[in-house]
Amino acid sequence: MGIVERREREKQMRRQQILDAAKKMFSQKGFTGATIESIAKDAELSPATLYLYFKNKDELYASLNMKILEVLIEGLEKEASAHALRTIAEIFSNPGLQGFKRRDE
Repeated sequence: MGIVERREREKQMRRQQILDAAKKMFSQKGFTGATIESIAKDAELSPATLYLYFKNKDELYASLNMKILEVLIEGLEKEASAHALRTIAEIFSNPGLQGFKRRDE
């Protein structure tokens, strides 16, 4: 693994560290009560470092909400796939279809 890959991985880890701290602060203090300084302190970073990743508190909040939506959508997609598989299984377990044979039989 090269230096470029390592730096990118560290950047993503730091971004996640900031998002985790933001989630905690927004949950505890609400949007108005949470500050860039309190988020930075919880993430054990300087406020200036947060500004390297997010333009302002609004952008940080929006990014956090997008992450939450992505997780929800992923869960819904998995549930929809599971439902589709159950439906297919029900169709093929239908006694009315038992008389049909595959062409190669």
